[in-house]
Amino acid sequence: MELGCPPTASSDPVEITKIDKDNNNDDRYLLSLRFENVTARWVTVSGIPLAWFLLDEVEVRDDVGNVVSQGKPYMVTPVPGDGKSSHPYPVNGRKLVDGAIFRKIIAGSTGVVGISPGQNDGHVQVVWVKAKLVQCVRVWMTEFEWSWGIELPENVSLQIRDYQKIWQSEVKVVTRESCGVSPCAVLCFDIRQNITGVRANFINLGAWVMVTEISVE
Repeated sequence: MELGCPPTASSDPVEITKIDKDNNNDDRYLLSLRFENVTARWVTVSGIPLAWFLLDEVEVRDDVGNVVSQGKPYMVTPVPGDGKSSHPYPVNGRKLVDGAIFRKIIAGSTGVVGISPGQNDGHVQVVWVKAKLVQCVRVWMTEFEWSWGIELPENVSLQIRDYQKIWQSEVKVVTRESCGVSPCAVLCFDIRQNITGVRANFINLGAWVMVTEISVE
């Protein structure tokens, strides 16, 4: 099941119904799944959120329609966040190399790393053990979105780590508003380089910058 806004389902038996079809301001949906001749002791609801997913209630009904789940114990995994993190878009070691490049930020986006204007030496980097022969490196970012306090930096200082794992001098490149898929900063070499890492440095930001991917080619 894929859960978004509005939600969609990848498994055919799941029925998705808008609770108030005549009210465009009411975004409540009911996701239901019917079984026949099933005896069980517990129910698991799992999904892949595509945006904020606010779950209001889970009901289990018996074969005559009576609610049998009210007041019963349950658990949620993983434990929902308390919303108090000072870094709501942290690095987790996977986001920048998961192949997810997208143009715009949406509520609940999790595949981004955010650099705030308060981080005077903000940077993101990806490193690996075995050297790769590379022609270009790219840092992908989301578009300017003032309502979210997001902008594109005028330039990004890029560094590569050579085959001896030594960081080379920064090269300042101008941010491109469109690299086909989304905005990016790109550094290409006349001769392919053996590198073991890429670092993007952001200085004197006036707003948030959202990095979605670092790629080499």
